Amino acid sequence: MKRNWHFFIFVIAALGILIPPVQTQPVSYASRVLEETYLVTEPEAALYAPDGRYAIIPANGFLDLELVAENGPGDDIAIYAGRSGSEEGIWPEMMSYGVLVKEDGGDWKAIGRGSGISAPEKFELGEIRRITKIRILFKYDENPNLGVRPWRLHGEEYVIKVDAVEALH
Repeated sequence: MKRNWHFFIFVIAALGILIPPVQTQPVSYASRVLEETYLVTEPEAALYAPDGRYAIIPANGFLDLELVAENGPGDDIAIYAGRSGSEEGIWPEMMSYGVLVKEDGGDWKAIGRGSGISAPEKFELGEIRRITKIRILFKYDENPNLGVRPWRLHGEEYVIKVDAVEALH
């Protein structure tokens, strides 16, 4: 059976015209450090795409960034974070960072905790429709009654380091 290749090429070309390519949203990263940022070294390093430079957040510090993100299907925000310092003698679940977000004119709302073990860590906005600000807070434990005291282990302070924050929607 002889095939008409011209016909197949025509069909493939027509399908390419009739089926538009999948449109993807442009990637958006945190674009500005907010004044409320507290105890953070080199906060500007967390802006824009991941580049291997880090904002360093010590115990009780927090990094406030301008980030516009919308609630969409699945994960809404990705944080490229790591941790540094000696972990010996400290429970891993106590070593995490909190993620809070803010809508225009609203209050800060917690959306999750990250460990800094693998990047990026992803978070959903839940019932929040759209945010304009994000806060990454480092405390040793989420229990406010426990109290937080700085620990030094073998002369090395434990910190959370943030390379980038990405809006996925």
